[in-house]
Amino acid sequence: MPFSTIAGALPLLYQTEWCPSSRRVRQRLTELDVRFVAVPVPVERDERNELFVATGGGSVIGETYSLKVETALAFDEAVARVRKELETEGFGVLTEIDVQATLRKKLGVEVERYLILGACNPNLAHQALELEPELGVLLPCNVVVYERDDATFVSAVDAERMLSIVGNDELVPVATEVRDRLARVVGRVSQASG
Repeated sequence: MPFSTIAGALPLLYQTEWCPSSRRVRQRLTELDVRFVAVPVPVERDERNELFVATGGGSVIGETYSLKVETALAFDEAVARVRKELETEGFGVLTEIDVQATLRKKLGVEVERYLILGACNPNLAHQALELEPELGVLLPCNVVVYERDDATFVSAVDAERMLSIVGNDELVPVATEVRDRLARVVGRVSQASG
């Protein structure tokens, strides 16, 4: 949920009613007695011009279970930038799946380029596994770079939503930290130019 301000006014919180992360942010700001103006974000992506203008064109909004943006970077540039930004946020890439090559080899089908990077922040993973030993079935955190109709997209798992299925409230701070770091990665890639 990006913040924006109008000079001398309360901060604007661009948020949605349909997003659990928005609800948690509103709740936390209320608990902290932070005054803000809630600005609803339309469900339809093409109706979000005000948000794009207020946030400099790079929005990170969890559509359902991911943080997705379109980038001006070409595919290979986007992959390199994602790797760099993941490293900046303390993540390493543990796995890499070239979906295009795999589907070509296994099924003989041609699809656009699609790469899944399995990212892990060792400190955060350790904290989470200490709290929930079975959590390994949900790791690593996937970040995807893919092409659709001559455009390049970057999408990262929304760790808050993913870890909410576990039902362990002690995981919330770790999930929030992972989500925030991945949101910064995706946001910086969306603002990069080729």
